[in-house]
Formats: sequence, C-alpha cells, structure tokens
Amino acid sequence: MQQKLLFRTLLLIGFCSSLSACKKNVDEVQYHHHQFVNSSGKGISIVKYQQGSSRVFDLADGNMLSQWIELNGGAKSGDILIVFGDSARIEFDDGRFARYSIFDTSRFNFLLESNFRLDSVNKKEHRSYYVYEFTLDDYLQCVNP
Repeated sequence: MQQKLLFRTLLLIGFCSSLSACKKNVDEVQYHHHQFVNSSGKGISIVKYQQGSSRVFDLADGNMLSQWIELNGGAKSGDILIVFGDSARIEFDDGRFARYSIFDTSRFNFLLESNFRLDSVNKKEHRSYYVYEFTLDDYLQCVNP
C-alpha cells in the first residue's frame, strides 16, 4: 500500500512539473536582417544566383537595401535573399564587376556573413541586424570590363 501511495505521489509530482515545463517556449523565432548600403559613389547591380535561378537587385549610390529571414520557420522578405545562395555578381554602373561564390574568402564577398558588421541585437524580439557597406574599396578591387 505504501509503495502505491509513493508511486502515485511521484507520478503526480512528475505530471505537475511537466505542465510547468510546457509553458516555456524553447524554440524562440529568430530573425536576421541584412542591410546593404551603397557608399561607393557608383550605382550597383547585384545578380544573385541560387540553384539555377537568378535575380537582379539595383542599388543606387547612397541607397540601402534591406532583407530579412525567419531562421526557424523560413519566412523571408523575398524569393531570393542575397546572402543565401550559391554565387553573386556585382557590377558597377561603369561596367567594373566582380564575381563571388560561397567559397571565396575575400573581405569584399558580401555573401559571407563574417564580412558583415553586426549593427544591433534585439534580444527581446530575437532580432539581429547585419550591415554590409559597399565602399570605394569594393569598386577598386573589381575587374575592368
């Protein structure tokens, strides 16, 4: 009889503790925002390639392009995010260009998150903001047509 009472008590304690644990949201939704700022003095076209498809992003001098992705669920701010994919080509308005893949380690490779500046983190809303700024150095390292 004492064993049954002990078993029921432990069972009740386990059940109650599982209810309190279920109230915790373990998998918080994480958002990454990527901003591209053009401070190069030139207009830019970025051609983004991913699994056989491509998309062109135009970025005038002094302008900014912002994209975001929900890391857990996969929702995103467009069909092809610049930072996720196979490769990209950047072309300045006078024809100078460069190509990058996810394997290039250049400090000018805007596909690599390590080349972005972490601008801010909002821990309460689980959002991280990353910035890549195209400068005159990005332009000068490009190849002439």
